[in-house]
Amino acid sequence: MRAVDAVKGIVQAAPSPSPATYTSRRSPRRSEPELTPSGARSLEGPYPAAAKASPRRGSEPEKPLPVSVLKAEVVILAAVVRHPELAQELAHSGAVGEFAHPSLREAADAVCSGQDAQGAIRAVEPDSLRQRLLDAVTEMEQAGDQTDAKRLSTLVRKHAQSLALERKERASPRVPRP
Repeated sequence: MRAVDAVKGIVQAAPSPSPATYTSRRSPRRSEPELTPSGARSLEGPYPAAAKASPRRGSEPEKPLPVSVLKAEVVILAAVVRHPELAQELAHSGAVGEFAHPSLREAADAVCSGQDAQGAIRAVEPDSLRQRLLDAVTEMEQAGDQTDAKRLSTLVRKHAQSLALERKERASPRVPRP
C-alpha cells in the first residue's frame, strides 16, 4: 500500500501537459500530423521517438567518473602492460570486473587473457584516455618501475576503496515519503 501511495504522489506532482506542449513540438514546415503505422496521430512531432528517448528514462544524466578511480585504473593497466607476468595476479584478484571505465575494463581483460598488450591499448577509447595510458607506461619505464605482486595488490585495494567511496557518494535516488 505504501508503494501505491508513493507512486500516486509522484504522478500527482507531475505537471499535466497542456495543448501548447503538443503544438510546440510540431515542425513549423509541416502542417499535417505524423501518422504511426496504425494510422493514429502521433504527438511526438516530426522526429522519431527513438532519437529523443534517453537510455534510462527519468534518471539523472550520467556523471563522469571521478579522477581518482580513472587514474587508479590507468595505473593498474599500465603496470600489467609493463609487467605481463602480473596479468595472472590481476585476473585472479577479480579487479578487472570492477573497472568502472568500459574501455579500460576491456583492455585489462584482453591483457589478462593473454592477448597482445599493444593491441589492447590501441582499442582504448577515447584517444585522450589512450594517451594517458601510454604516458603512464612511458613514465613507469623512465622511472625504472619495479612493480611486483605486492604493489599490484596495493593498487587494486586502493582502486576498490576509491570505487566504494564513489558509489557511496552517488547514492541511489529515493522516493520521498509523504
